[in-house]
Amino acid sequence: MPAAITTLRSTIAAALANNAVWSTFSYPPSTIVANSVVVAPADPYLTPSNNSQAGISPLANFKIIMTVPMFSNEGNLQGIEDTIVAVFNKLAASSIVFNVTAVTAPSVLTLPSGTMTGDDTKTATYANTPAINAAALMLAENIWTSRFSTQNGGVSVDGYSPSPFKMSNTLMASIRGLLAPYLSPNAMVG
Repeated sequence: MPAAITTLRSTIAAALANNAVWSTFSYPPSTIVANSVVVAPADPYLTPSNNSQAGISPLANFKIIMTVPMFSNEGNLQGIEDTIVAVFNKLAASSIVFNVTAVTAPSVLTLPSGTMTGDDTKTATYANTPAINAAALMLAENIWTSRFSTQNGGVSVDGYSPSPFKMSNTLMASIRGLLAPYLSPNAMVG
């Protein structure tokens, strides 16, 4: 059985649904698309009112994120203003008791082209994945050694070596085994 907060989030999303105009999400999706309305937790997410021992009636705080395609400045403002008015009309037509505290200024939402998850942690990032850290260290060490050491192949009189052996394709091949679980074609965009 879902928690009451999950049901409330789903109820708000259902009240805001407008399939002909935008996509509605009751959770932050992995990729936000243009023309979408997202019900996401705000900060603070829950505010308990536990002044009495009889019961706690928490106040749930949500952000409603509205996205529109990025055109010219005038087109962007008109699109977001139309979406804001339509969302307010949907909320007013629902039976949900709500209190809108503010509508922030529109901003450009920049998202990465894809996310990576590894098979060792399921929520891996570059910073905390040991295999990626090891591969980056090996790559940096080889580049440093090739740049400052004269024992990596032939060096011309002026100190320039056009393609030292350590900097060839074998450098990437040496770390490809470490990165193999993270090189999924499913994460590629293009």
